[in-house]
Amino acid sequence: MNASGCVSFFGLFFGKFYKRLFQWRGQKDDNMDRVKVLLASLIVLAVVSAGCVGGGEKAAPKAPQMVENNGTTGTDGEKVIDGGIEDAPVTEKVSLTIPAVNVTKISMVITVNDGNSKSSDENTNPDDVTGNVEGGGGGANVTKTLPGGSTPYKTTVDISAPEGETLPSSWTITLNVVCKPSDDQWPGPLIWRGYTDHGFSYSINVTYTYLTPG
Repeated sequence: MNASGCVSFFGLFFGKFYKRLFQWRGQKDDNMDRVKVLLASLIVLAVVSAGCVGGGEKAAPKAPQMVENNGTTGTDGEKVIDGGIEDAPVTEKVSLTIPAVNVTKISMVITVNDGNSKSSDENTNPDDVTGNVEGGGGGANVTKTLPGGSTPYKTTVDISAPEGETLPSSWTITLNVVCKPSDDQWPGPLIWRGYTDHGFSYSINVTYTYLTPG
């Protein structure tokens, strides 16, 4: 019973109780009956009083305290092309899933190197690298642009969720790489004697922070 209910009950109870007392003054009922009625009334009063004191509105349960945890994941791969004497722009889209929920922070290290399992491309010109990182599929949508650079390329992307939100688990990393052959060699320029580019390799390593109930 809440506080307003208790007040209403006590008002009604004492009103009837005192009314009954005044009625007893003008009656010749047996004293024992009066005692019984009085005791019964006091018992009811005690029970209701205990309910008012110990009852009331129950407090809402507290939300569990969340604890930070760390994890790692990543992927690597390569793109093999049959390059020619001209620069060859190539786009590689890499899908990556964070194996956790309630992710709040991500640190993504992306590296791109000229050459792959087919050729080291050590005699070609460095490749140019641009791209972006996109997260979706639950949580806050995020898009980060990678800084431009040349191979050997390495950059770190740090992403934090807004206050009270979490990051998505599905990510797409887009690598835009311009594969560049070597400069022309003697006896050019009539006959091109340079080295063609055969593509690139990459690695993506992720450290993430996520929350679990403590």
